Amino acid sequence: MGDVFGIDPADISQDASPGRIDQWDSLHHMNLVLALEDEFAVRFPEDRIEHLISFELIVLTLKELGVSN
Repeated sequence: MGDVFGIDPADISQDASPGRIDQWDSLHHMNLVLALEDEFAVRFPEDRIEHLISFELIVLTLKELGVSN
């Protein structure tokens, strides 16, 4: 997330969301999704992509897809 949004990873908290990260717009959201898919070798279901709107939801979805860390 830090790389995609150009911010220090230490500034990303559990409640990180578009309302808390100014750079989190629609373009950065898609870049984040692609980066996460590459990093964790997963594919998010299309109907879930628009709902990945917080750090917490991203972590939960990754766990649902079988990513353990």
